Formats: sequence, structure tokens, C-alpha cells
Amino acid sequence: MKKQLLIIGFALFVCLTGFDVNAKKVDVQTAANVAMNIYAERSGQTGKKAAISQIIEEKEHGETMFYVFKYEDLGFAIVSAEDAVRPLLGYSFESSFDENNHSPAFEFFILKRLKKQIYAVVQAKKTPNPTTVAEWAK
Repeated sequence: MKKQLLIIGFALFVCLTGFDVNAKKVDVQTAANVAMNIYAERSGQTGKKAAISQIIEEKEHGETMFYVFKYEDLGFAIVSAEDAVRPLLGYSFESSFDENNHSPAFEFFILKRLKKQIYAVVQAKKTPNPTTVAEWAK
């Protein structure tokens, strides 16, 4: 009986204190570190540090879903703003990201659908899986 009361008391404590194991927002600095690491790992520019020229926040219903980091030379990285989603969503070192001039396919499949999928994760209050946690820890 004491054990059951202890378990119920602990469960009540967790509920009342707002203990949260759900996804968390990723701040712009953490996301920028991901973009810099991707450049260092995959650009082929040995020893050259990435310089970010612009940061674009892509939002859904007023909430940031992901960041687009434009590199100074050429290219961009798309990084999630939610830690329950894999950090790297897309990148290119061969083309630029023009926020006012996308192909219809890029606009629909990448930007709109990606925002909606991340927003669904936020609404469902998903917890990050171990693989995703490990990717954010890199």
C-alpha cells in the first residue's frame, strides 16, 4: 500500500510541477553550430571555417520551425528549430537560397511540407528518439 501511495504521489508531483520530457525549441546559436559543423564536415573546404551571411527563420503559425543559414561563399543549410526533429534538414554548397525566388517544387515539397511536418511534431509533443538526440549532440 505504501509503495502504491509513493508511486501515485510521485506521478502527481510530476504532473503538477510541469516536468517536461517533450521536444524543446532549438535556439539560433545551437542551430548555427550545426550549420557550421555541416560546412566543416561536408564542404570539401579543408581548414576553411564557414561564414554565415544571413539567417532566415521559417515559421508556421508564428512559431519557428527551422532556420536557413546562408553561407557567405555559396550554399546554405536548413536546420531544425525543434530538438525532436533531426538537426540537418537539407543543404547545398552548389546553389544559393533566395527566399523570394524558389521553384514551385522546392516551395511546396521543402518549405511548406517541411514546416507542416515539424509543426505536427510540435503539436503532438513528441519526444526526441535516441538517434535524434545523438545527432544533436554531435
